[in-house]
Formats: sequence, structure tokens, C-alpha cells
Amino acid sequence: MVDRYFGTKLAGGYFKSGEGPYIVYNKDTDYYYLFETYGWLGADGGYNMRTFRSKNPDGPYVDAAGHNAVLPGDVDHAAYGNKVMGNFLFKREVGDPGEGIGFGYLSPGHNSVYADPDTGTMLLVFHSRFPQRGETHEVRIHQLFMNRDGWPVAAPYRYTGETPEKVDRRDIIGEYKFINHGKTISGELIESAYVTLEANNKVSGDAQGTWKITAHNEAELTIGGETYEGVFVRGWDPMAERYVMTF
Repeated sequence: MVDRYFGTKLAGGYFKSGEGPYIVYNKDTDYYYLFETYGWLGADGGYNMRTFRSKNPDGPYVDAAGHNAVLPGDVDHAAYGNKVMGNFLFKREVGDPGEGIGFGYLSPGHNSVYADPDTGTMLLVFHSRFPQRGETHEVRIHQLFMNRDGWPVAAPYRYTGETPEKVDRRDIIGEYKFINHGKTISGELIESAYVTLEANNKVSGDAQGTWKITAHNEAELTIGGETYEGVFVRGWDPMAERYVMTF
């Protein structure tokens, strides 16, 4: 038997997807982080990971926009929760190294988070499907970093032991394949666009704005009047088979 009035409601409602809820505490920010996955896990299901946070383990949990994880009504819940990762493809262009259409995931989700007690390294552990591979799925691990605002952001490539070392701005300047995950819950595969981080701290290309290093390896990009906090870190590009700068 199930008593629907037992316990504390932390998230969801109205039969909206929100699978695999997982809570982890971060001693540096003094927040509890609630992760859940929206959508459906099939290759066409648009599975995508979201996060909320709270100062208390029993909530309330809110996202960066102040939305409560408990839905206020029968609404489209795509707007709720910071989207950590969804469908994406770093598209392989003619002349690029590697094979196939590029590197990416379909329906990544149902995650856990592991924090190494000695180093503090945070790892996002989840399963994913892949473009043009049907329903084949595998486990993936990406490193998580806390941005200046105390929100977790995920490295775009698989974890290979990289560390958040101090970066040199000369290594940051250049062209990047750029993914905007947006907020949608969709089976659409979001393909990479191109942006260039210019020497004059401008962002040009398919997004316009400015960029800067704020400390050590911390990244700040202002695009479309909105400021985004993240990190710069070297990651292993499986197509080029070398470490490249990412943000």
C-alpha cells in the first residue's frame, strides 16, 4: 500500500517526468543539490538532466531563476531546473579529424554524483545513448565544477583525470564549437554552432558578446545581455585525439 500523504514533497507533480532524483551535499557552498531527469530515456525521448538546490535537505529546492522544483500547477515543466545536459552533437565538418558525424549524446540522464573525499573532485555519472546508434546505451562520467554562483556545470567531454588548473588567456583565444542546450525537452539533436573568443575579449560568430577570465580558471561570458559563469578546462577531444581548451 502507498500513502500519498507520507513524506515531504520535494519536486514534480501533475504526472510530469522527473526520474532518478538524487541529492548530494556540497560543503564548499553549503547547499544540497537535487538532480532529476526530465523526458524519456529512449533515443527519441529527450532525456535531460536538471538541478535545483536548497540550504536544507528537505527543501525547498529552487533553480537559478528561483523556480521551485515542486510544480505550481499543470504547467510545461521545461522551464524548471538548470539544464545540466541534454541531446547534443559536436558536428564533424569536412576536414575535421575522426569519423562519422561527430561526438555527442542522445538522452543522457538518470545520474548520480560522486565527490572524492580527498580531492573534492565531483563526477557526474549517467547513462546515455548516441547519435546513429539506436538504443545502444553506455555509462558516461563527466567532471562537474562549481561556478562562481555556486551552481554545478558539467565538462563537455568525458573525465580523463583533468584538473582545474590556472589557464593562460593565450590558450583560450580561438574558435570553439558551441552548444546551447536551451531548456527544451525534445528528441531534437542540438548541433554545434561556432563562436570565437577574440583577443580583445569579444565573442563573435554565432553568438555575440564578451568573455573574460575572472580568477584562476573561471570563465565569464556575456551573451545577449545575460552573464554566464563557468570554467575553462582542458578536455580530451575523442575526435581529434588530443586535449583541447573547453568552457
